Amino acid sequence: MNNCLILSPMFNKLTLSLSIILLISLVVNVLSVREIIKYEPAKYKFRIYNNFKQKGWFDKSFGVEKLSADSTAYIMTLGQSNSANSSNALDTASTNAYSYYNGQLYRAQDPMVGCSGDGGSVWPILADKIILAKKYKRVVIIPIAVGSTKVECWATGKCAVILKETLADLNAHHIRLTQILWQQGESDNGSSKVIYRQNLEKVLKNIRAGGQKAPFFCAITSYTNEAESKPEGIDSEIEDAQIEFIKAHKDVLAGPNTDSIIGAIDRHDSLHFSKVGKHKYAELWYKALFVNDTDERVIYRAKISASSPAINLVKK
Repeated sequence: MNNCLILSPMFNKLTLSLSIILLISLVVNVLSVREIIKYEPAKYKFRIYNNFKQKGWFDKSFGVEKLSADSTAYIMTLGQSNSANSSNALDTASTNAYSYYNGQLYRAQDPMVGCSGDGGSVWPILADKIILAKKYKRVVIIPIAVGSTKVECWATGKCAVILKETLADLNAHHIRLTQILWQQGESDNGSSKVIYRQNLEKVLKNIRAGGQKAPFFCAITSYTNEAESKPEGIDSEIEDAQIEFIKAHKDVLAGPNTDSIIGAIDRHDSLHFSKVGKHKYAELWYKALFVNDTDERVIYRAKISASSPAINLVKK
């Protein structure tokens, strides 16, 4: 009995010591994983870090309702991988640039929350350009692009569901978009011009049915390194479908001609934008949105050289 009484306090102390050691080990491991996620983003960030961000682990997010509506750009971006997280270069925007996801705002940094991929995107760079030029005091990006998707996906497929849910969420939070940016066409390279145009019309119709009336900027995009019958990888049929679509609607404006950024230095894997390429891409988007004109905030009359298949974009 005396031995038991002596051993019991000793056992309790040993148990407490082991518990403290295990707790310290757990904390150290968690902090180590956090550092790995922070400094090796291409490997871990989108799969783990962004999921934790959405739960409030690492980044302080706040409800979109707390953001003043005065001089705030709300820009929805959709399409495929070059509109998502596909670059080999990561960027973080400066103050007053945000990424929107499910009613919460996060600092605009790659990989952007809401779109696919674990790399970088053009959007933090574009947001900084807009703020630096004093076009808006704040920029909120709503990125929903999905890599390797065709226009049909956004017209009637799973992407159309993502679009519908996003529009419903924006409406629930009383957000009125200021610009809508469409960059897609690579996966439709080699497809029918007529069918592409029909599906793009459905995408616009879905957006308008969702209550958003902001100008729709359509990029001229068709280049892919997987085009088997086109030596330069550009499909003039898809470009023509996009151009005709732009001309047919007063609320649709010309975005950048991404088929003009196809040099080896511009695409890190022959398809997705490198650091050099996405800075060129961001500059083209900025010009599409804000080139000096009678209405600097909206109108850009795209002018593409006669050597490109994408010509005659100027609206009469």
